[in-house]
Amino acid sequence: MARFFLLISLSFLLLSCREQLVNGEGDGVIYINSTPTGAEIYIKGDRTFKVTPDSLADLAPGIYQVDLKLTGYPDAGFNIQLSKGEKRYINYSFNNDF
Repeated sequence: MARFFLLISLSFLLLSCREQLVNGEGDGVIYINSTPTGAEIYIKGDRTFKVTPDSLADLAPGIYQVDLKLTGYPDAGFNIQLSKGEKRYINYSFNNDF
């Protein structure tokens, strides 16, 4: 029973940390798409558990490091600066010529 409670508590803690990372104090949005689709989306080095096409919403103003990872292709990284209420778009085409 103690292990179950510990597992539930740890899961809740991890999920709440993820929401604090993605959901900020603003209403900025980054829309992310890739070709091919299905790339894992990371923000500030942390996995968001989202894949393209998707978006990161309710972001506070600031600079965000967004990385896309898709098996069989080199990773792609972007620094996106958001102002309050700004909407930004990433459309990336993976190329496996490396």
